[in-house]
Amino acid sequence: MGLDMYLFKLRKNDEIQTKYWLNIAFSLDFDNINDINFVEYLKKYTYLIEENEKSFIGLVKRIAYWRKVNHIHNWIYRNCATPDQEDFELIEVRKEQLEELRELCNKVDESNCVSLLPRTSGFFFGSMDYDKAYFSENKDTILMIDEVLDSLEKDEVMFYYADY
Repeated sequence: MGLDMYLFKLRKNDEIQTKYWLNIAFSLDFDNINDINFVEYLKKYTYLIEENEKSFIGLVKRIAYWRKVNHIHNWIYRNCATPDQEDFELIEVRKEQLEELRELCNKVDESNCVSLLPRTSGFFFGSMDYDKAYFSENKDTILMIDEVLDSLEKDEVMFYYADY
Protein backbone atom coordinates (compact mmCIF):
# COMPACT_ATOMS: atom_id res chain seq x y z
CA MET A 1 0.00 0.00 0.00
CA GLY A 2 1.09 3.50 -0.67
CA LEU A 3 0.55 6.57 -2.74
CA ASP A 4 0.85 5.61 -6.43
CA MET A 5 0.88 8.57 -8.79
CA TYR A 6 0.48 8.45 -12.57
CA LEU A 7 0.66 10.91 -15.41
CA PHE A 8 -0.97 9.84 -18.69
CA LYS A 9 -1.16 11.40 -22.09
CA LEU A 10 -3.72 10.83 -24.78
CA ARG A 11 -4.82 12.39 -28.01
CA LYS A 12 -7.31 15.14 -27.38
CA ASN A 13 -10.80 14.42 -28.51
CA ASP A 14 -13.60 16.33 -26.94
CA GLU A 15 -12.93 16.83 -23.24
CA ILE A 16 -15.96 14.92 -22.01
CA GLN A 17 -15.21 11.94 -24.24
CA THR A 18 -11.54 11.99 -23.23
CA LYS A 19 -12.38 11.82 -19.51
CA TYR A 20 -15.07 9.24 -20.22
CA TRP A 21 -12.65 6.84 -21.89
CA LEU A 22 -9.94 7.43 -19.31
CA ASN A 23 -12.37 6.71 -16.48
CA ILE A 24 -13.43 3.48 -18.18
CA ALA A 25 -9.80 2.43 -18.38
CA PHE A 26 -9.26 3.03 -14.67
CA SER A 27 -12.37 1.06 -13.78
CA LEU A 28 -10.93 -1.86 -15.77
CA ASP A 29 -7.68 -1.95 -13.76
CA PHE A 30 -5.57 0.21 -16.04
CA ASP A 31 -2.86 0.62 -13.38
CA ASN A 32 -0.58 -2.12 -14.71
CA ILE A 33 -0.81 -1.26 -18.39
CA ASN A 34 1.68 1.19 -19.90
CA ASP A 35 0.47 1.52 -23.49
CA ILE A 36 -2.97 0.66 -24.64
CA ASN A 37 -5.19 1.10 -27.65
CA PHE A 38 -8.55 1.72 -26.02
CA VAL A 39 -10.67 0.44 -28.85
CA GLU A 40 -8.81 -2.89 -29.02
CA TYR A 41 -8.68 -3.26 -25.24
CA LEU A 42 -12.36 -2.47 -24.83
CA LYS A 43 -13.56 -4.79 -27.62
CA LYS A 44 -14.34 -7.41 -24.98
CA TYR A 45 -16.54 -4.81 -23.29
CA THR A 46 -18.65 -4.16 -26.39
CA TYR A 47 -21.50 -2.71 -24.38
CA LEU A 48 -19.15 0.21 -23.59
CA ILE A 49 -18.15 0.80 -27.19
CA GLU A 50 -21.07 0.31 -29.54
CA GLU A 51 -21.53 3.77 -31.06
CA ASN A 52 -18.40 5.25 -29.51
CA GLU A 53 -15.73 3.24 -31.29
CA LYS A 54 -14.99 5.95 -33.85
CA SER A 55 -15.15 8.79 -31.33
CA PHE A 56 -11.92 7.80 -29.62
CA ILE A 57 -8.94 7.03 -31.80
CA GLY A 58 -5.42 6.81 -30.47
CA LEU A 59 -3.31 5.64 -27.62
CA VAL A 60 -3.26 6.38 -23.95
CA LYS A 61 0.20 6.13 -22.51
CA ARG A 62 1.48 6.27 -18.98
CA ILE A 63 4.30 8.81 -19.18
CA ALA A 64 5.32 9.27 -15.55
CA TYR A 65 5.01 7.36 -12.30
CA TRP A 66 5.88 8.32 -8.73
CA ARG A 67 5.47 6.32 -5.54
CA LYS A 68 4.89 8.07 -2.22
CA VAL A 69 6.24 11.41 -3.50
CA ASN A 70 3.66 13.31 -1.51
CA HIS A 71 5.03 16.81 -2.13
CA ILE A 72 4.55 16.38 -5.90
CA HIS A 73 1.05 15.03 -5.28
CA ASN A 74 0.34 18.03 -3.04
CA TRP A 75 1.59 20.49 -5.66
CA ILE A 76 -0.47 18.95 -8.46
CA TYR A 77 -3.66 19.05 -6.40
CA ARG A 78 -3.07 22.62 -5.27
CA ASN A 79 -2.09 23.93 -8.71
CA CYS A 80 -3.83 21.79 -11.34
CA ALA A 81 -7.11 20.60 -9.83
CA THR A 82 -10.26 22.63 -10.21
CA PRO A 83 -11.92 23.85 -6.97
CA ASP A 84 -14.64 21.20 -7.20
CA GLN A 85 -12.25 18.26 -7.59
CA GLU A 86 -11.53 15.92 -4.72
CA ASP A 87 -8.51 13.76 -4.03
CA PHE A 88 -8.07 10.79 -6.32
CA GLU A 89 -9.96 12.17 -9.29
CA LEU A 90 -8.46 12.63 -12.74
CA ILE A 91 -6.81 16.02 -13.07
CA GLU A 92 -5.88 17.57 -16.38
CA VAL A 93 -2.32 18.89 -16.31
CA ARG A 94 -1.21 21.48 -18.85
CA LYS A 95 2.27 21.70 -20.33
CA GLU A 96 2.80 25.08 -18.66
CA GLN A 97 1.98 23.58 -15.27
CA LEU A 98 4.60 20.86 -15.72
CA GLU A 99 7.13 23.50 -16.71
CA GLU A 100 6.28 25.41 -13.54
CA LEU A 101 6.71 22.27 -11.41
CA ARG A 102 10.08 21.57 -13.05
CA GLU A 103 11.22 25.13 -12.27
CA LEU A 104 10.11 24.74 -8.68
CA CYS A 105 11.96 21.42 -8.30
CA ASN A 106 15.09 23.19 -9.61
CA LYS A 107 14.73 26.06 -7.12
CA VAL A 108 14.11 23.98 -4.01
CA ASP A 109 16.93 23.70 -1.49
CA GLU A 110 17.21 23.09 2.24
CA SER A 111 16.41 26.71 3.08
CA ASN A 112 13.13 26.97 1.15
CA CYS A 113 11.76 23.44 0.68
CA VAL A 114 9.07 23.71 3.36
CA SER A 115 7.63 26.88 1.85
CA LEU A 116 8.09 26.14 -1.87
CA LEU A 117 7.31 22.44 -2.16
CA PRO A 118 5.93 21.17 1.15
CA ARG A 119 5.28 17.56 1.96
CA THR A 120 1.75 16.49 2.82
CA SER A 121 0.46 13.72 5.01
CA GLY A 122 -2.07 11.09 4.15
CA PHE A 123 -2.90 7.42 4.29
CA PHE A 124 0.38 5.64 3.35
CA PHE A 125 1.66 8.84 1.68
CA GLY A 126 5.30 8.24 2.56
CA SER A 127 7.91 10.24 4.41
CA MET A 128 7.39 13.67 5.89
CA ASP A 129 11.16 14.30 6.11
CA TYR A 130 13.12 16.80 4.04
CA ASP A 131 16.08 14.53 3.56
CA LYS A 132 18.21 13.09 0.74
CA ALA A 133 15.24 11.13 -0.55
CA TYR A 134 13.17 14.32 -0.86
CA PHE A 135 15.83 16.03 -2.97
CA SER A 136 16.41 12.87 -5.00
CA GLU A 137 12.67 12.72 -5.76
CA ASN A 138 12.87 16.29 -7.04
CA LYS A 139 15.76 15.41 -9.36
CA ASP A 140 13.86 12.37 -10.62
CA THR A 141 10.79 14.55 -11.20
CA ILE A 142 12.83 17.02 -13.26
CA LEU A 143 14.12 14.18 -15.45
CA MET A 144 10.62 12.74 -15.88
CA ILE A 145 9.18 16.13 -16.78
CA ASP A 146 11.94 16.69 -19.35
CA GLU A 147 11.12 13.34 -20.98
CA VAL A 148 7.38 14.02 -20.88
CA LEU A 149 7.71 17.45 -22.48
CA ASP A 150 10.04 16.11 -25.17
CA SER A 151 7.52 13.42 -26.11
CA LEU A 152 4.35 15.50 -25.91
CA GLU A 153 2.67 16.19 -29.24
CA LYS A 154 0.50 19.18 -30.05
CA ASP A 155 -2.79 17.26 -30.01
CA GLU A 156 -2.15 15.40 -26.74
CA VAL A 157 -3.45 16.18 -23.28
CA MET A 158 -2.19 14.96 -19.92
CA PHE A 159 -4.05 13.69 -16.90
CA TYR A 160 -2.79 12.96 -13.41
CA TYR A 161 -4.24 10.22 -11.27
CA ALA A 162 -3.27 9.01 -7.80
CA ASP A 163 -4.42 6.15 -5.65
CA TYR A 164 -3.28 4.26 -2.57
